[in-house]
Amino acid sequence: MPAPPRRRGAGAGLTLASLTGLVTAACTALLPVDAHGQALGWSGGVEASGNVLFGNTRDRLVAGRLQLGRADSTLEVRSDLRLTYAQGENDAGERRVKGRTAFASLGLDLHPFRRYSPFWFGAVESSLQQRIARRYSTGAGGKPSPWGAREQR
Repeated sequence: MPAPPRRRGAGAGLTLASLTGLVTAACTALLPVDAHGQALGWSGGVEASGNVLFGNTRDRLVAGRLQLGRADSTLEVRSDLRLTYAQGENDAGERRVKGRTAFASLGLDLHPFRRYSPFWFGAVESSLQQRIARRYSTGAGGKPSPWGAREQR
């Protein structure tokens, strides 16, 4: 039985994708320092979504997210709040809760524009789908920066 013909150039796509990724990473690393900096002042965002699914069962999903942050030369604060609620029908046609998730996090960076910046973060979450009644996480550390503050350059 003859071997199937080989396609030429099949590996070229992978090589081209790898080369594109390397060029993108190199260009990002060589951008001016100001392009890497955090934005000063307040920042935030609000997201809301909803789905109504029809098929074998009818499901509804509502989700929302709120992000808020503030940065200056002394302290950077980031917060995130996400809520999700899903409801659907069981085999008997009764409506029941299928998903309920709540997640909140807070992060603090002390002196975010200095060469070395200590940080702390914490989060709490609960999830009906993942069977998590309540889970807490926290951490602390330091971030070195090769650029440092503008006044130090």
